[in-house]
Amino acid sequence: MRQENDFSDAKQLEECAGSAHYRFKQTLKWMAKKYGKTVIDANESYTSKTLWDGSILKNLGGKASILFQGKRVNRDIHGARNILILFLTKVVDVLSPLGTYPLDITKADFCGFGVFK
Repeated sequence: MRQENDFSDAKQLEECAGSAHYRFKQTLKWMAKKYGKTVIDANESYTSKTLWDGSILKNLGGKASILFQGKRVNRDIHGARNILILFLTKVVDVLSPLGTYPLDITKADFCGFGVFK
């Protein structure tokens, strides 16, 4: 006897999970627009595999933290910083169409170990 939520194969489960995620994103964007907020989609290039110096980890595995510049940092911190940089890049592009805004977000010290010592 099959349950209503019993998935026969991984593809069917993936399709269901994907549609739920899509609906969530659409609802989030609608609510943000309703309240005058902005949602920025960040793709996988802004995940915790991208280190603060721009290099990419090839094999992260299930590690919860990353050794970077001699310090161990939670990998989610890397991802959050990368998303922050994406947001700030978009803000700087809007605020400074000539590209003269004096904020260099490409340096490892930006929101990094050089700031939080």
